[in-house]
Amino acid sequence: MIVIKTSDIPEKVSFLLKTLKEQGLAEKTVSNYSRTYTLFCIYLSDNDIENVTETVCLDYLEPMIGKRLSGLHEKPGEVKNRWQISPLYLMMYYESEGTLCHTSHRCTPAFKCPIGFVDGYEGYMVLLNEKGIKSTHHHLGAVRRFIDHLSSAGITSFEQITYEHIEKYLLQYKNNSIKTRGCMVNYLKKLFGYLYGSGITDDDLREYLPKLRIPRSSGIPHTWTKEELTALLNAIDREDPAGKRNYAVFLLTIHTGLRAGDIRNLRLSNIDWESKTIHLIMGKTTQPIDLPMSDAVGWSIIDYLKNGRPNTKSDHVFVRHRAPFTSIRGTAALDSAINRYLFKAGIAKKPGEHYGMHSLRSTLARNMLTSGAALATISQTLGHEDPKSTEIYLKTSIDDLRLCAIDPDEEDGT
Repeated sequence: MIVIKTSDIPEKVSFLLKTLKEQGLAEKTVSNYSRTYTLFCIYLSDNDIENVTETVCLDYLEPMIGKRLSGLHEKPGEVKNRWQISPLYLMMYYESEGTLCHTSHRCTPAFKCPIGFVDGYEGYMVLLNEKGIKSTHHHLGAVRRFIDHLSSAGITSFEQITYEHIEKYLLQYKNNSIKTRGCMVNYLKKLFGYLYGSGITDDDLREYLPKLRIPRSSGIPHTWTKEELTALLNAIDREDPAGKRNYAVFLLTIHTGLRAGDIRNLRLSNIDWESKTIHLIMGKTTQPIDLPMSDAVGWSIIDYLKNGRPNTKSDHVFVRHRAPFTSIRGTAALDSAINRYLFKAGIAKKPGEHYGMHSLRSTLARNMLTSGAALATISQTLGHEDPKSTEIYLKTSIDDLRLCAIDPDEEDGT
C-alpha cells in the first residue's frame, strides 16, 4: 500500500507542478491541479490526517463527485470530475512508480502477481519472449486477467484450478464475438500447456477448455463509399493543428492502407521526399515495405509538419497535441476522431459496422479488388504475410463474389 506522510505533501506538490510546467502543460491545467492540491491539504489538516493513502483520497473525493470510486484509476464518467481526480492520481502514481503519468486516460495499476502464481507467470513470460511471440502483451494481458479472476475467487495457486473455475471465467465472454472467445481459449491453452509441461500442474488443464472452431474470414470488413470518404475529409477543420494531423493520417491510410500502428510509429526518416516513397518495417509482421506517396498525401503531411505539429523533440511524424508531445499512444484516439467527424458530416452509422481506422484500410483493398487488381498485389500492398489473409476482402464486393460464383446450369452442362 502506498503511503505518503502529510508533512511531505507540500514539497511533492511543488515538484509535480514545476515538472508539469516544464512538460508544456497548459497554464490553466496547472492552475487547476494547484487548486485541487490546496483544497486537499486543507481537508487533511481539518481531519488531522497524518498519512495519505489511496483510501484517504477516495474518502476526500466521494462527497465531491457524488459516488465512491473503486480506485483512483477508475474513469469517473464525467469530464468535470476528472480535474478533481487526476491530480491525486498523479501524486499517488508518482509516489508508487517514480514517474509522471499525466494523461487523459489514466494508467491502470501495475500488475502485481500473487505469490502463489509467480513461478508459473514469470516462467510463461520467459517462454513467450524466447519464442518471439509478436503479441506477447495480448497473451500476458489475458493471463493477468485470469489470475485476477482466480484471486478474487480465493484461489492462491495454479494447482487449485478446477473445471468450474475455467468455465466461470470463460462465461464472462459469452456475449463477445466468436473471434474474441477463440482468442481467450487460445491464450489459456498455451498457458495450460506450459504449466503442465513444466510440472507446475499435475493435470493437463487444456482438457477442460471448449473446442471452438473459428472460420477464417468470418466477418465482412466495413468499407466506405467514395461519397462517405469525401464527406469525412471535408468535415475536418484543416485550420486546427489537430485537424491537420487527422487529415494527413486519414488520407495516408486511404491512399496506402498502412496499419494504424505503423502510422502511429512512422518516423520522419521513413519518408523519402525525393522519390516520394515511404520505407518502413511493419510492426505486425516485422517485414520491410516500400509504398508510393501521392502528391495529396505528401502535401497534407508537409502542411501538418510546418503549420500544425507541436514543437517537440520526438522523431515521430504524427504526435499528441497535449503534453507530453510524444507519439500517439493508441489507435483508439484516431478511431474516436473518425466517429466525431462522422457525426459532423451527418453520416449515419449502420448497426454492427465498425467505422475505425481499419475500415479505411479495408476500403483500399475493396477499391483495388474492384479495379481488377490481383489478390497477390493487394496482399503485397497491405503487407500480409499470408496471402490467405487477403481473401477476406473478397467479401467486400458482392459483384466480384458473383463473378466467382458457379452457375449450376453450366456445371450440369445444360
